[in-house]
Amino acid sequence: MDKTTMKISPYDLPYKTVTAVIEHHHGVYILHMHETTNKVEILIPSMSSGETLFEFENTTNHAAYMAVSDQYVVAYRPIASTRRELLIYDRCSKELKYQPVDVPHRVTFLENDDLLAASGHRLIKYRIVDGVAVHLWTTELQNIISFCSGPHGLIYGSTRSTKSIYIISPSGEKLHEFTHDQLPGATTGQIS
Repeated sequence: MDKTTMKISPYDLPYKTVTAVIEHHHGVYILHMHETTNKVEILIPSMSSGETLFEFENTTNHAAYMAVSDQYVVAYRPIASTRRELLIYDRCSKELKYQPVDVPHRVTFLENDDLLAASGHRLIKYRIVDGVAVHLWTTELQNIISFCSGPHGLIYGSTRSTKSIYIISPSGEKLHEFTHDQLPGATTGQIS
């Protein structure tokens, strides 16, 4: 890694399997697998090498996912086909907590540091309080595969099976669904 520009060359990393790379403020967080162990590391320009924040065993063939906020690093860990958990690492206290969850798979933090998780037909919003993910709401959607947030706390989710994009309010209400035939065309750039 170039310490002045924070640019990482793929040849610089000694990792075989990288699941997530997230740049947050002055560090780069990497979730990678080493043999049967997933490790979450942080790379900071002033450090000569990465620091392992926490690690956990990989007991399935499913990938783990990670999200980073100012205070927390959260990893989603599939344990078995019916068991899953969130690993919540508090960067201030250096404490790691394990919390069983029903469905979450992909995770990301919103601008207000609430945690958003999605899998299958559910989009779930949590607030992390003292290292515990407190459920705020769940919205049922059709096969959500990716999501992000935008201005005014709006959440955007996309689906594969219905080729739709959902717009969801900060309180979990589905505001609008654009189907593939309503999305901008390649030449017009206008919503039809």
